Amino acid sequence: MDTQELTFIEKLFQETILLLHETRDYIEWQAPHDLNSFSTEDSMFLSCEVSRTTARLTEIMAWLLAQSARKLGQITEHRLLKTKPCLSGDENCIIDSTLSCPVTLPIRLLELLDKTRNLYLRILRLEENKFESGV
Repeated sequence: MDTQELTFIEKLFQETILLLHETRDYIEWQAPHDLNSFSTEDSMFLSCEVSRTTARLTEIMAWLLAQSARKLGQITEHRLLKTKPCLSGDENCIIDSTLSCPVTLPIRLLELLDKTRNLYLRILRLEENKFESGV
């Protein structure tokens, strides 16, 4: 087990947990107030962007847990490669949706979208580099 890589994954895990808590707090406390200030049509855009945030975090967490299990010997590299990838690489997770959103989203949601997108792209690059290096 490579201790340095495991420590790196643990740091990413902590960053993801923090974002999960921030997102949960937004959904629980701020989003209901934000939704009240939007029209029915505009609130659908807000809800879609909240869903985008949680989709990114779900995929990131799945990837981190899989990498941690691999590093701890709970799953083999071969088995991990045979399973469906944790990161879909789906355009819905990759794009900066705020550039084309027809409504002005709340600042806190914009922050969460930016943070989750940046983290998703960092992890996606790690995954791509892993396959390019043959690991």
